[in-house]
Amino acid sequence: MFAVYLTLTRQRKEDTEKVRAAVRTEVTTYSKYVIGTLEICKKVANGLQISMSDAEYIGKNLIAPVIYPAVADRIGLLQRPQATIEFYMRIAEAKSNLAAMRVKVIGLPLAQSQMQNIQPANAEVVADSLITALQVARHIVADDDPSRTEMDIWIQKIMLRDIDSALASAKLTFPNAESFKAPA
Repeated sequence: MFAVYLTLTRQRKEDTEKVRAAVRTEVTTYSKYVIGTLEICKKVANGLQISMSDAEYIGKNLIAPVIYPAVADRIGLLQRPQATIEFYMRIAEAKSNLAAMRVKVIGLPLAQSQMQNIQPANAEVVADSLITALQVARHIVADDDPSRTEMDIWIQKIMLRDIDSALASAKLTFPNAESFKAPA
């Protein structure tokens, strides 16, 4: 009986480590695309004209995750399951907001829909979701796992630097974003 307990405990620990590493790897990789999408939002806020009918272009790189759906039933095993869920939910929220912008002009004649541009306030709504995603991604990427390789550590350092830089830059462009307000 005790041997079964030890075996199950070991298997659970191994499963937890695999899920932890897989999620961290996907969030680390995916954060590049979140940063790129945030950059487009900053450009819109600074005057780049993008038609509402092309709103989903902004999030074109926010593809469907692969790892998250595969391990969703085991996210609760992680130290910070809420951070993982928040990361993916905020990306879904950004994509949904972009889709809603496009839908606003669907019924208009083509020429008229092409003249309706995304406004800086619209870009800020999307950016706010992405900022929160990066804020929680930072905690996931920074996860200290002794089993990581030198390559993993190198990539982690680069991504943490890039996330910090993107957040600092976003704060300059979107200083009133909800994501930058301290929790009550």
